[in-house]
Parts: sequence; C-alpha cells; structure tokens
Amino acid sequence: MDIKAYVGSWITKDEYKQITGQDYDAVTETQPA
Repeated sequence: MDIKAYVGSWITKDEYKQITGQDYDAVTETQPA
C-alpha cells in the first residue's frame, strides 16, 4: 500500500520510516510525483 500521500496529514516522516523502513525524503527524491 502506498502511504506517501498520508505523510504530513495523517502521519509524520518519522512514522513513515517506522512503517516502511525507508526514509520519506529518499523515497520522494527517487520517485517523482
């Protein structure tokens, strides 16, 4: 499930990392919107 859309509104970047094991910033840099 792609949860990037929830960062900033439902979860924080830190929570994203806890859930996915990946840094949110690294994901957004490698996968343009």
